[in-house]
Amino acid sequence: MFGGAIGGDTALTGLTVSGTTAINGGSVTTTGDQAYTGAATLGADAALTTTDGAVTFGGTLDGAHALTITTASGTITFTGAVGGTTTLTALTVTDGTGTLAIDGGSIATTGAQSYATAVVLGADTTLTGATVTLSGGLDAATAGGQSLAIVGNAVVDQAVGATVALGTVSVSGTTVFGDPAVTTTGDQTYAGAVTLGADTTLTSTGGTITLAAGADGTTAGGQSLIIVGNTALTGAFGGTTALNALSVTGTAALNGGVTTAASQTYLGAVTLAGDTTLTGGDTVAFAATVDGGHALVITGGNAVTFSGVVGGTSRLGDLTVNTSGATTFDGAVTAASVTTDVPGTLFINGGSVDTTGTQTYGERAVIGADTTLAGTLVSLNGGADALATPVALVIQGDASLAGGIGANAALTGLSVSGATTVTADTHLVTTGGVTFTGALNTGSTLIVDANSGDVTFAAINGAGTLVVNTSGATTFGGAVQAAAITTDASGTLFLNGGSVTTTGAQTFGERAVLGTDTVLTGATVTLAAGADGATAGGQSLAVAGDLVAGGALGGTTALRQLSVSGTSAVNGGSVTTTGDQTYTGAVTLGGDAILTGGTVTLLAGGDAATAGGQSLAIVGNGVLAGAFGANQALNTPVGQRHRHPERRFHQRHRHPDLHRCRGGERRPVADQHRRFAGVRRHAGQRQPVGPEPDGGRRPAGDGRGRRHRPAGRPDHQHRRHRHLHPGGDGQQPGGNRGRRCHHLPRHAGGGRQRRPATDGQWLRVRAGGHRQRRDDRPGRQPGRRHHPLRQPGDGDGGGRLHPDRWRHLPGAGHHHGDPWPDHLRDGGDPAHGHGHHHHRRQDHHGRPAGGDHGPDHVVGHRRHGGGPAQRHGAADHQRRQPEGGQGGLGHDVRHRQGPWLGPGGQRHRQPAARCTLVHQQHPLGPDRHGQPGGGDGRRPGAGAQHAGREQPVQRHGDQRRHHAGHPGGLRGPAGADHQRRYQWYHRRQRPALGPDRGGCRQPDHHPLSLKQSDLDQTMSTNALPAFYQQPRPIAAERDGDTSLTPVTDYKFAATANSVPLIAAEFTLACKQYPILFVDGAAAQPVALFGLRNGENLFVDADGTWAAGAYIPAYVRRYPFIFMENRDKSEFTLCIDEAAPVVGKGGANKLFQDGQPTEVTRNALAFCSDYQGHYAVTTEFVAALVKADLLVENRADVTLKDGQKLSLAGFKVIDEAKFNALPAEEFLRWRERGWLHLVICHFISVSNWAALVDLAAKHPAPAAN
Repeated sequence: MFGGAIGGDTALTGLTVSGTTAINGGSVTTTGDQAYTGAATLGADAALTTTDGAVTFGGTLDGAHALTITTASGTITFTGAVGGTTTLTALTVTDGTGTLAIDGGSIATTGAQSYATAVVLGADTTLTGATVTLSGGLDAATAGGQSLAIVGNAVVDQAVGATVALGTVSVSGTTVFGDPAVTTTGDQTYAGAVTLGADTTLTSTGGTITLAAGADGTTAGGQSLIIVGNTALTGAFGGTTALNALSVTGTAALNGGVTTAASQTYLGAVTLAGDTTLTGGDTVAFAATVDGGHALVITGGNAVTFSGVVGGTSRLGDLTVNTSGATTFDGAVTAASVTTDVPGTLFINGGSVDTTGTQTYGERAVIGADTTLAGTLVSLNGGADALATPVALVIQGDASLAGGIGANAALTGLSVSGATTVTADTHLVTTGGVTFTGALNTGSTLIVDANSGDVTFAAINGAGTLVVNTSGATTFGGAVQAAAITTDASGTLFLNGGSVTTTGAQTFGERAVLGTDTVLTGATVTLAAGADGATAGGQSLAVAGDLVAGGALGGTTALRQLSVSGTSAVNGGSVTTTGDQTYTGAVTLGGDAILTGGTVTLLAGGDAATAGGQSLAIVGNGVLAGAFGANQALNTPVGQRHRHPERRFHQRHRHPDLHRCRGGERRPVADQHRRFAGVRRHAGQRQPVGPEPDGGRRPAGDGRGRRHRPAGRPDHQHRRHRHLHPGGDGQQPGGNRGRRCHHLPRHAGGGRQRRPATDGQWLRVRAGGHRQRRDDRPGRQPGRRHHPLRQPGDGDGGGRLHPDRWRHLPGAGHHHGDPWPDHLRDGGDPAHGHGHHHHRRQDHHGRPAGGDHGPDHVVGHRRHGGGPAQRHGAADHQRRQPEGGQGGLGHDVRHRQGPWLGPGGQRHRQPAARCTLVHQQHPLGPDRHGQPGGGDGRRPGAGAQHAGREQPVQRHGDQRRHHAGHPGGLRGPAGADHQRRYQWYHRRQRPALGPDRGGCRQPDHHPLSLKQSDLDQTMSTNALPAFYQQPRPIAAERDGDTSLTPVTDYKFAATANSVPLIAAEFTLACKQYPILFVDGAAAQPVALFGLRNGENLFVDADGTWAAGAYIPAYVRRYPFIFMENRDKSEFTLCIDEAAPVVGKGGANKLFQDGQPTEVTRNALAFCSDYQGHYAVTTEFVAALVKADLLVENRADVTLKDGQKLSLAGFKVIDEAKFNALPAEEFLRWRERGWLHLVICHFISVSNWAALVDLAAKHPAPAAN
């Protein structure tokens, strides 16, 4: 027993007690060891100090007092329990470099325990106290052999188990981690709240780390928690003071919430033990599965990623993800509901999302695999696209769609089993079918582009607009109600729902098949390709509104009945029903029409589209009321046609069993079967109708039932070349002008040339003199209208408008003597087919019939002597009077750039420039008296030797024809041996190539230059447009032997990875190529062919263009091009001498006997047409720039083999800005036809994926 201090004044060298010890004196101080072999009891607070020794308690230690042990470097050992019988009040151990060995298993104090030395557990140990502080670290004696339990609060400032891992660790109270790491082979349990004073790592190699009351940091976002092993997290983590980050490498059971300033990462399987909310300032990532029947709410500042299956074992509750970054589901998802917010992007790669409730996706969804979304309501509020390759999307349940679906990257198909609601303007693009099994409800615009897939609707309700484009079948299975409906020209339309009702127009481009009796109600109903019944005579059609029939109605399978409440435009040739036809409004004939039915009732009369241009025949009973031909006269009187075995009528549409009723004057109809009889009017006088040998009635003096050309009326007013005989009564004016056409001389090209009239009248003839009858031209499809510059196989024949009313343009196919090389046709490669012959009938003003005012080239021939001459263009009538004396025969081909149809059908005024082909003589200066050559207005020797010579024509700005002797006109040579040449020019100057005189005018363009690197490559311009190396003007004296070799390869375009586009081509080009906008002298659209420099993925090694791919007009125009002068007032036709198709002595010459051949004329027409469309394209692009809709863009592509391609320097239309245009501006764009072009651009973006796939399959081109 020690009653007082031991070694208080002078420290003992050592102290050893072999029995029990009672320390009542307060302190023991030695310089050496202290050993208490027996049980020790504290009678008072005691302090044991040794400066260089060890302190050992061989037995137990008890006493309700505090004990402080201090050593410098010795070992402190508790062999027995401390406070086991009588709890100490406190225990403090301070050992500078020594060690505390706790072998007794327990230390109990009523107050705090503090261990400022390294602690080694020789046995499983329980430390019981108010607060246990481990400041010097703690380890087990053997790995995993000893465990630590702290009953009370714990402060862990140093690592636990860092050197030798403990078995388990548990803390019953709160835990404060200063700067530790806790490592165990078994469980770690922290029952109280955990506070992180520093980044903390808890590691369990074989157990579970449980934090039962959450954890917080000491400073917001300052501390991170890393759990290595499996864990169970209960309570709020970062709820009071947010953690910096949380990482769990093993499985995690979550029940509460986790808030971090940075990321959260769960590498193992996650189980929801309760409703859980995860809030992260950065990413939240689940690398494995997530299960549990509880709700999960995730709010991330960046990406949220589910790499494993969600709800695969146990369906989740409500799953909500809110993040401004990407949300990714790489596995299947099964939950009660799924909700994502608006910002960011959603990636669905797992193939399915299955919910018992709703699925609401606020951001744009990107589908990485064929996917099924099953729920009560699936809402794609931000639209959806395919990831890389087209995939199918199936929605099982109701759907709500908004934005673009496949607009940026097309889906292979879309199927919705329930009702579908379109809540905002939506553009749906697929490469395959689209099926809406339930009703479609739309209050906005829905555009469906399904490529070649079938599009199927059930019922449609709402006040939105529907547009469907597909070459497959479009089916309306139920009643349809919308603001307006438009379908494209290809494919087949099946109307099986009984009614289509719109407040606006209905435009059906493809042929319609009626599966039941159908009522079409709308402002204007357009059946562009006509309609048939599903069974002969089985279905009726009622149109409540105006009807425009572009194709035959009942032409293949007859309808039962037809009724139209409004006006009717019959442009398709025939209407066939087994029952009655009723036309309440006026009928306008766009072509010769045959109405076949039981009783055909026309209650408001009818007119031809052009005066004398169309005829009407009724096969069956007729009820006629109103005026016929009052506004535009019909070609033949209205009447019924009856079968007759002997007689035929000679019209463009020949019917083998019908003849026309004769007669000229319209008479009242007494009954439904009455024939018309009367007189035919000619030049203001009536001519009696005489008998014919077979009992019919024909006009006197006409052996063929054709009109004579009356005196005083120019021949151009006749609708077409008539087969005329000399007047039968001998009194018809015109005399020899009535000869039949087979008596006329042949002209270049093999056709027959009409001889000029003998009375000095001007005659209109074809520029090449070649003429074919409409009925015997190969490939002709009556009633088909063709788009300018369209290539074959694009749905409407593939021809192109031509200045000559009887001739076809490139792309119309071969016929007799066709000189146009295959590669210059509108179709290009013969392997694709040449399309149909395209011939345009014009009215007596020289305009294409039906109101389609294309470029009008007029040819005028003038005979010797005076006489008026009329020129008719697209917009004006011009009277030309000769001046001076006799002159040669003038040959003038003028390209009138007047009104013409732009995209969407709007008429535009082209620039006032005109391109003129003049067969001229070399101009000479004034004679020595200062007068024009000849002095008297006649050239010397202008008699017989000059008959048939060409007469110079003054250029644009003068409406009169001038002779050589008239001031201001071109002056002729003084003899007969003058030189003659052809040149294409405008006004007076003949520009030359070069910067001083202007250059080849073409949108500045140079192929994209792409390299396999991350460097941006931009567009640039060259002095000459792409392909052209040696362009020069065409002249007769130099090109008399120049010819074109008909070749079919496109090797010259094999290194062009882009070419300019014009607006008229957007519809066709957007199906295969991305349409971009680049900056040159002005912004311009281009079609992208390849991703590398010198690469065209659509032209193979043999020069063959990819089958089915559209060939732009810029390519097909080569080797011809227009050249313009500096002020853009003159255009000159040029040819590239370096082109492989240009040669000498071939069959397809540019000139024949000094005259331009059809090759040359067609080239002029094509270039002129192209130039006109380019003007409209420039206007459209200028509107984009003015509205600030073009934004810089960049494409970075990584191919499958690791190649990286980068493309910059191009612009695209900003969809958000476009959608934000004011309503009045949007309507103006639609009226101008620009809305269609913008949509085509958006559609073309989906071709990027296909272009990347092609690039991956083709090796990079060799470097130049």
